[in-house]
Amino acid sequence: MCGALARAAERWRSVKVTDFEHRQTAAIRKELDEEYEAQLMSSKDGTVTKNLGADYFNRRSKDMKIKRLYSPNVGFDATLTPVPRTA
Repeated sequence: MCGALARAAERWRSVKVTDFEHRQTAAIRKELDEEYEAQLMSSKDGTVTKNLGADYFNRRSKDMKIKRLYSPNVGFDATLTPVPRTA
C-alpha cells in the first residue's frame, strides 16, 4: 500500500495549481463554512441556537461535570473521590 501511495504522490506532484484555482477553492470553502454555520445556528422551527464548541464540557465547572456524569437514579450508590494525577 505504501508503494501505491508513493507512486500516486509522484504523479500528483507534477500537477500545478494556479492562483486563480487557489482563490476559487478558498471562495468555495468560505461559502460552505457559512452555510454550515447557518445550519448550526437555526433549527427547523426558527429558533436560534448557539454553537457551544467542541470543548464545551471541558470548560464547564467541576461540579457541573460531576452532576452530568453521576446520576443516583441508576440504582447504585457511589462515592466519587479525586485521584492524584501523575506526571
